[in-house]
Amino acid sequence: MFEPRLYQRNIAETCKKHSTLVVLPTGLGKTLVAMLAIKEKSGRVLFLAPTKPLVEQHFKTISSYFDLESKSGSDPHPHRRVKMLTGIIPKEKRIAVYKEADIIVATPQVIENDMDVIDFNEVSLIVFDEAHRAVGNYSYVAIARRYLEENADPHTIGMTASPGSDADKILEICRNLGIEKIEIRSEDDEDVKSYVRGIAYEWIMVELPEDMKEIRALLQGVYDDAINNLKDMGYLRGFRKVPKRELISLGKELRSGGGSRFAASTYYAMALKIDHAIELIETQDIDAFLQYFERLKEDNTRARRMIMQDRRVLKAIYLAKNCTAGHEKIEKIVEIVKKQLEEKKDSKIIVFAQYRDVVEKITEKLGGIKVSKFIGQANRVGEKGLKQKEQIEIMDKFRKGEYNVIVATSVGEEGLDVPNTDMVIFYEPSPSEIRTIQRRGRTGRNAPGRVIFLITRGTRDEAFYWASKRKERAMHLELKRLREKIRAKLESTEVKEKIKSSNKRKREKELKQQTIDLWSF
Repeated sequence: MFEPRLYQRNIAETCKKHSTLVVLPTGLGKTLVAMLAIKEKSGRVLFLAPTKPLVEQHFKTISSYFDLESKSGSDPHPHRRVKMLTGIIPKEKRIAVYKEADIIVATPQVIENDMDVIDFNEVSLIVFDEAHRAVGNYSYVAIARRYLEENADPHTIGMTASPGSDADKILEICRNLGIEKIEIRSEDDEDVKSYVRGIAYEWIMVELPEDMKEIRALLQGVYDDAINNLKDMGYLRGFRKVPKRELISLGKELRSGGGSRFAASTYYAMALKIDHAIELIETQDIDAFLQYFERLKEDNTRARRMIMQDRRVLKAIYLAKNCTAGHEKIEKIVEIVKKQLEEKKDSKIIVFAQYRDVVEKITEKLGGIKVSKFIGQANRVGEKGLKQKEQIEIMDKFRKGEYNVIVATSVGEEGLDVPNTDMVIFYEPSPSEIRTIQRRGRTGRNAPGRVIFLITRGTRDEAFYWASKRKERAMHLELKRLREKIRAKLESTEVKEKIKSSNKRKREKELKQQTIDLWSF
């Protein structure tokens, strides 16, 4: 488990010397790369991960690694005290941990809340797991900013399988974490190829039932009317078919408010809500569609009232309530899972679905099989979720084989290590390349795996699948371009050497200017 591979050693050498963004496919050992770098550090280390289940997993791995290194005598700084911090520990006890521990594994929210008691000058390294989160107002950003400002020689490592395809977002991650080098590997790189177990991809096309096609046609008419009204008001002209991103962009413009924009905002909200309803009927299931309209009753807006007064919407809801045919996807999942378990009774299978309503229905339909849903905590009043303790227990049972199948929302995507997962099923393709990479990375780790996409023919399922593929290609091209740009900038400015030689006040001034110079391309 802890025997480093050649590519891990190579990446770790960069991480030891420079603040580095490590982009490595899921299952190829990013955590071991970080531990090889930590091993060289004598000061306090913070290892951050976005969820409590992931923190617990890293804590166990890091504790085991350094325990073995200490016993073998290969750790240059033996007897490290590894501690875990989450929000459930009282602050006074956390303060004691900051004084005693050598390696602290924690959620970023805890560290952000405790920045007033942490001496960042004593921190020799911060590791940011799932570094693609280091944008906007996420806790990673505040922590890194404070660390870069207060530490005379800051050192960071960002780890992710997928930072995204957007160049501005990748740059934002690099700026926020003080990144100096980018180390990228894909399954096709020479030093990685021999360790990739292989993933077989399958695409199963299903048809949308005729009743659902009729419902979609009714809703499409309502959507088209809302868009045409917006065009009559002078918005969205020049688009025969309005892309979703343009509709969302219009919403930002309308929120600046005033005058005729009030009426336009109503049609915009109608279009957005109906578009979502069409997506549910195309890609999800009748129950998810009906539950969406039930929840819509809580929305006391003019847009909702106009929607619910439209005869076409009322007819669509009536047809849905009387629809006898369910979405073919659910029956396909039952068929695929049963066949897999007949061929290999101890199989581990993860089914990913976007919506909790669908997760519930798939779990119910898989009755008789050792299955559990895996969802996040409740985020709406009256909604049932899973506490983090329950999530950890479910994943432990799945690893041990007490469950053969888990049906998960996005909470199951990031980082959770489940060796020997035989199959991952996408209930629907995701347009997000990050989400796609994270989900498929749950299989093909220690043995060959299968990834199955369920795609409804002639719907946005097809568009979402190809959008994700296109973005992933763009991501790898952009990362390679940025890597070369960063290398050229560092070689010409020698930022690291200048920072090291300055006193704190001078260093802060130089750091700001060097950061501007470094990223001005």
